[in-house]
Amino acid sequence: TFWSNPEQLKGVMRLVFHLRGDLPPTPDDSLVYEWKWAAAHLASGSARFQGPTLLGYDPDLGWRPTPGYDQDGQRINARGLRADREFAPGRQPGRHRLALLGDSFTFGDHVANDETFAHFLETRELSGWDVLNFAVNGYGTDQALLAYELFGGDLSADVVVMGFYMGDYERNVERFKIYAKPVFVLDAGGLRLTHHPVVAPEVLYEQYASGRRRVGAVRTPYLVLAIEKAIWRLHRRWPDESDREWKVLAALMQRFRDHVRAQGAAPVWLILPYDDVVSEPDSPEAAIEDMCEREARALGMPVLRVDAPFRDYARRHPDDALYRPRAVGGHFSVAGHRLVAHLLAGFLRDQGLIGSPPRPGFPNGG
Repeated sequence: TFWSNPEQLKGVMRLVFHLRGDLPPTPDDSLVYEWKWAAAHLASGSARFQGPTLLGYDPDLGWRPTPGYDQDGQRINARGLRADREFAPGRQPGRHRLALLGDSFTFGDHVANDETFAHFLETRELSGWDVLNFAVNGYGTDQALLAYELFGGDLSADVVVMGFYMGDYERNVERFKIYAKPVFVLDAGGLRLTHHPVVAPEVLYEQYASGRRRVGAVRTPYLVLAIEKAIWRLHRRWPDESDREWKVLAALMQRFRDHVRAQGAAPVWLILPYDDVVSEPDSPEAAIEDMCEREARALGMPVLRVDAPFRDYARRHPDDALYRPRAVGGHFSVAGHRLVAHLLAGFLRDQGLIGSPPRPGFPNGG
């Protein structure tokens, strides 16, 4: 019969995916992101890295904000930080500095510069502090840390906060996201950087344009790939400390702590929840939060989780959404950014890391 003929079944599966315009069902997310990038750029006939927009190619990090970018309330200074002004190197008389690292939740995707929690920290919550926003859309913890190691040393921060979002758990082991990226692997010597320097867009484009690489090209039968992907999805539902993702993240947490302390600054781990964690306290993402909190404490590093206060705020202010709709990314709303700033400033005071009194006027009495 048809179902007992493996070759016919393989052929039908390939035909179905082809007719639907779907990519092969590979569990390799990095490869899928690469194929999508290649298909889009082949269609446009250009290797330009997203054009003259917010992000541009960087050989060390994959991508970085474009210095001088100014559009839709998003402004990037000459150093590539999200800021409306420049920051002089070295310590400044009468000023302290707090550096924020992370991804789009810390960067403030879909809000203006003056609506990010970096801005609210500096203008509403802290007195005498500059807040430096090093965060970049799409970064994993690996890229966020590398960016600070490369570009943050001469700005002399007193406190450095790593904003960790659940998606970073998998990004840290991926080699492609918005574009190709460096990847840390763990071996006997500890963390080792691979896929570095990152391939230039022109080189990758030429490989696809010439046919040396092909979108959707796989040797493994689709049926096998579909089974592997189903197993992979099941595994993602139950993260634990045996995961490769966790082992890399734990090593990155230690590297972050050691690097920041070596600079004479205080490292802080900030866990930023997606709305799943707020609405479903027992979600898989909450398990990752638990592991991060335990590891940060074991490393002697202050750690703040904001999911519980987010749930409390949402209960008390049901009409003041803390997240934007998922259709536009699901990032923090302006209210979400205000709340993060308020909670983080209070936490830093409680830890004795900042001494400035809170500024009045937090909305809704939160």
